[in-house]
Amino acid sequence: MANEENTVTIRSPEPVVITVVRCKNLRGSKGDSLNSLVRLEFGANLLGESPKVEANTETHNTEYGFSASFDCTFDDASSLDSISYKPVTVTVIEVLPKDKKGKEEKTNVLGQSCIDLLPLLHGETKFSIIQFVHPVTPPAEVTTEHILPEIEVQVSVSQPLLTETQLNNSNLLSVHADSAYSVPEAWQIQMTQQFNYTASLPIPLSNEKENTIVLPNGTLRAPGEKEISNQRKWSAAPSASGSCLFIADSNIEEVPFEDEDGDLRDKEDVAFRREAVNEKNHVTWNAERRCFLSAEAAER
Repeated sequence: MANEENTVTIRSPEPVVITVVRCKNLRGSKGDSLNSLVRLEFGANLLGESPKVEANTETHNTEYGFSASFDCTFDDASSLDSISYKPVTVTVIEVLPKDKKGKEEKTNVLGQSCIDLLPLLHGETKFSIIQFVHPVTPPAEVTTEHILPEIEVQVSVSQPLLTETQLNNSNLLSVHADSAYSVPEAWQIQMTQQFNYTASLPIPLSNEKENTIVLPNGTLRAPGEKEISNQRKWSAAPSASGSCLFIADSNIEEVPFEDEDGDLRDKEDVAFRREAVNEKNHVTWNAERRCFLSAEAAER
């Protein structure tokens, strides 16, 4: 019989509650009159969808007061890891009046916002955030009158996800995949729709376990083709699109190659690097993947 004193007690799951409080300055396709709902997703999982709410035409606020949750489990570090790199995607959806036949209400996606859960891994139990709702398809012309809607979201847990000891002994690792140059000549632009370009590498979960992280959705670019932003994107927000994918404060900074830590930093490598960057196809991710490292993993 196993000694009960040696039995490891696993903490019960902790619900992570996401509350969409309100949205302001929403504009529908039918003028000031607007009915809308919000959909919450975490990674590939649907957390919930609010009832339809009518906007206040005087304050331009839409009061949702809608909450949904998911469980953070503690049997291994994978759930905490998910919180480090997966945002909650909030999609704001306009509900249009029924057509004349009265069969179904039509919907129109007004925009999305990605909520970063990282403060939970810093020991916080509750935080609020107000950020923009980005259109799924950017407008053809952006004028000074074009004001992005703002959404207010609260995130809370009953107890901290990490104890004080775990906070002190664990760590967070950020993996950045920007671009791969000097790719095989066979990788041609006209074939890019046929392939999915991914980058992967193993990351320790514990003394014995490893986790292979994957950064998907690399895009094959032609020589000289640039990205629209120097910000990195979320690597695991499958339902999000457009500029809401960009992570705040995660910017790509140009570093002189002499200051890099990798190979090809000598003077004789300059010509090769310039040719690879300016004259050949390349694959771009511009993505960030955070990794939660438990005390065991951080010591490896």
